[in-house]
Amino acid sequence: MPRPDPLLSSILAQSARHGLFAAGEHVLVGCSGGADSLALVHALRALAPDRGWHVEAAYVHHGLRPEADREAELLASRMASWSVPFRVARVAIRLAPGQSPEEAARDARYAALNALARASGATRLALGHHADDQLETVLLRLTKGSALPGLLGIPIKREQREGPCIVRPLLEVTRAAIEAYLEHHGLDWFEDLSNRDAAIPRNRLRHDVTPVLRALNPAIHRTLSLNLAVLADEDDYLSRQAQEAIRPLLRHEGQGLIGLEAAGLALLPPALQRRVLAQAYVQVQGTRRGMTAQRLERIRAAGEGVDVGEGLRAAVQHGLLLLYRVFEAPPPVPALPGVTVALAGTRLGLERAEPPFLAPRGASEAFDADHLPPDLVWRLARPDTDRFVPWGRQKARPLAQFLAKQRLPRPVMERLPVLAAGDDVLWVVGIRRSAHAPIGPATRRVVKAICEKPRG
Repeated sequence: MPRPDPLLSSILAQSARHGLFAAGEHVLVGCSGGADSLALVHALRALAPDRGWHVEAAYVHHGLRPEADREAELLASRMASWSVPFRVARVAIRLAPGQSPEEAARDARYAALNALARASGATRLALGHHADDQLETVLLRLTKGSALPGLLGIPIKREQREGPCIVRPLLEVTRAAIEAYLEHHGLDWFEDLSNRDAAIPRNRLRHDVTPVLRALNPAIHRTLSLNLAVLADEDDYLSRQAQEAIRPLLRHEGQGLIGLEAAGLALLPPALQRRVLAQAYVQVQGTRRGMTAQRLERIRAAGEGVDVGEGLRAAVQHGLLLLYRVFEAPPPVPALPGVTVALAGTRLGLERAEPPFLAPRGASEAFDADHLPPDLVWRLARPDTDRFVPWGRQKARPLAQFLAKQRLPRPVMERLPVLAAGDDVLWVVGIRRSAHAPIGPATRRVVKAICEKPRG
C-alpha cells in the first residue's frame, strides 16, 4: 500500500481538528500561482472526490506587476487542465492614511476574494498561509509590541460576518514541505520578485532571522504551534472573563464610542483591564487591526485626553473612560411619518397616533401633530449651536448647557441622536423631549416619535 502523502494527511488532520471542511463543501481557493496556493488547489482537488467537495480557484490581479497578465493566463490554462473552475478579479489599490502598499494590496485582495466567493456560492474561502508565514507574522507582531490576541498569529479558521468562513489548511505545513510536494508532482510555480526586497520587513525576517531560529531549534515551527495552542486557550479564558467584566462597567455606546466606569475598571486586575480595553477597542473600531500593547497602555493612562492612533482618542471625563473614533457627523435625514431611519446604532421613526394624551416615556414621545414644524429631521446633536426648551420649562437654553447638567461628556453629547427643526431640538432621543407641541385637550392629531436599539 502506498504511503499517504504527508501534505494531504496534514490537511485532513487539520480539517478534523478544527472543523475546516464538511462533506459537500464548496471551496474557493485564493491562488496567486505561488508555491503555497498552487499546492493547496492541487491538494484539495485530489481530496475532493472522496468528500464531495466542489473546488474553485481565483486569482486577484492587483495591476502592480507587468507579469500578472501572463500569470493569470497560465493559471487559467493549468486550472482548465485540472477541471478546476477559475475566476480572475482585477482590483485598484488605494492607500488609506498611514497604510503601507502591502497592507492596501492585502485589503483589496481579501475584498475581491470575498466578492468572488459570494458570487460563486462558496461556503469556504481557503488560503495558502503556511507555518513559515505563521512564524514570520508572530515575529513581526513582537517587534511592534502586539497585545496577546495579536501574538496568537494567523487563525487557522475565521468566521466572517459578510462572506464565507476563511480556512488555512496548510498553516502547520512548512514552506519546504510545500515545495517538496510540488516537486514530487512535477509542478512549477511563480516566484514573486518582491519577496527578495529587503526593504520589506517580512522579507528581512525570512532571510535574516528565521534561519537563525531554525538553526537553534530545527523544530521551531512545531514548538511555535504548541505554544500558540496554549496561548489560544488562555486567550479564550481571558476573553470570556472580560465579557463578564465589561457589562457592569458599560455606561455609553454610540457612533464609534464606548464609555466605561473608570473607577470600576481600575479595580480589575491589570491583565483583565487590558482585555476589557481590547474588547472596547474592537467594538469601536470593528477590527483588531492596529491594536498593540502600547496603544492599550495609552488608553489605560488616558487622563484628560490622549491620541491613541488609528483615528482613536481616549479620555477620562465625568468618571468615565471614553474611547472614541474621530468622525464626521452624517447628514440630517428628513423625519417623515411611517419612515424608519438608522442613526447612531438606533432605529428612529415617526408614527401617527390618536388622542387622548400620551405621557412622555423616554423611548417614545408624543407631539401635537398640528403644532410640529414642517422641516423635522433626524440628526446628531450640535451642542454648541442647538437650542432646547426642556419639558416643563418655558425658556430655551443652549443644548450643551442642558446636557452638561446630565453629566454627559462632550464626545457623548456629539453622538446623541435628536429630532430637530433647524437649531431647535424637539427630542434628545432617550433623554428628554422639549416643550414644543405638547398634547392637550384641544389636540386632534398625535405623532409619536420612537427609538429602538437593534437586537443582537
